[in-house]
Amino acid sequence: MLVVTVLCLLFSVLAGFSDCFDSAGNDENEPGGSGKLTLEKDGGIYVVLDIIGDNPSDNDIDSAIATIKDRLKKKGYRSASVIKQSGPSGKVRIRVEIPGVFENADEIFAIVSKPAKLEFRYTSDSEYAGKIIIDNSHVKRAFQTFDSNGSPAIGIELTQEGKSKFSIATGALIGKSIDIYLDNEVLSQPVVNQTITGNPIITGGFTVNGARDLAMLFQGGALCLELTAVESVVVNPLPD
Repeated sequence: MLVVTVLCLLFSVLAGFSDCFDSAGNDENEPGGSGKLTLEKDGGIYVVLDIIGDNPSDNDIDSAIATIKDRLKKKGYRSASVIKQSGPSGKVRIRVEIPGVFENADEIFAIVSKPAKLEFRYTSDSEYAGKIIIDNSHVKRAFQTFDSNGSPAIGIELTQEGKSKFSIATGALIGKSIDIYLDNEVLSQPVVNQTITGNPIITGGFTVNGARDLAMLFQGGALCLELTAVESVVVNPLPD
């Protein structure tokens, strides 16, 4: 778990930050945008993910597949495919294929399978100790940006409901902290020094890539299933 020190800038109001996700027309794993790659022809990597727990619902599986697809798209892997695959005793698994990619497999698979449940909670010494203020569902947009010192940070644009909840909470917590959790582990506990009616920014301890990947996970939503990789393979391309 990345230990992050969140500065007071967490509660600075943001304005006019630009989206730092790649918006180029060509796909990252489709050089020149010349056509969709395939694992069989062009090689690449694939991973088979097992679902922890018994009898997941079809809705939860479909939701997990949609979330994984969204994460891969935001990373630029638009030729990736995410499908159901039958496992032992007919148990459903999820298979992810990314053609044309041969490096950083561990990093990609960690992003694909990470739960990434983001929650801002009332601190333990407040009236509503532990109660969730906002979560992934209130994140309209998250993006890598920079703080006033030029250090990498994460900008979060909240939904209207999220802004309202955040404003009420910060008004009640002046002089106290808000607990920020990622996958039920404390990411940071910044102190609130004023009521915040705008959007927060998370700063401190990030690299550019680390901030970008976390922002992608925040925006992409939390996986509703716990997944573990049971098979990962690098496939060589067919010879010319």
